[in-house]
Amino acid sequence: MKKIISVLLVMVLALGVFAGCGAKTELEGTTTEILEKINEDAKVELMVETKDIPTEQAEYFTGLTEEDFTASIESGSVSEAMIGSQPHSMVMLKVKDGVDAEAIAKNVFDNIDTRKWICVSAESLYVNTSGDYVFMVMSFVEIVDSIAPAFETLAGSVGDAQTRVDTVE
Repeated sequence: MKKIISVLLVMVLALGVFAGCGAKTELEGTTTEILEKINEDAKVELMVETKDIPTEQAEYFTGLTEEDFTASIESGSVSEAMIGSQPHSMVMLKVKDGVDAEAIAKNVFDNIDTRKWICVSAESLYVNTSGDYVFMVMSFVEIVDSIAPAFETLAGSVGDAQTRVDTVE
């Protein structure tokens, strides 16, 4: 009886070890299509424009230098509020083969300017990964709190989220 229990325990432990291996993203489509789907699922009620990120504007939208963006990013899109007094920006990046998405996510988190709109500032920042994708949203707290779960649900498998809430003094 002890032998059977031991074998079952080993099998359960082995299953647990391999359960996280090879986790793939469920994200499909272009980076623009993915952002539009997240907006739709989160029911964001802002007028937004979604477009590809021009290389020369990479630092403004992502915090990545133009050189890092060119070397690391296969494609990228941004969805921003069409009214400048609303601090809202979502970014989806697909990294090139062999590039560490977690490292790119950390670079975005560390370098994105949450005050890029000058007169207004994003209250909350969320950055996460799923497979070869890096997702970033910065906006009002309640909007980030609705968009982050929409991304996680759509992606299926995500990394460790990096978050920050900035207090305006």
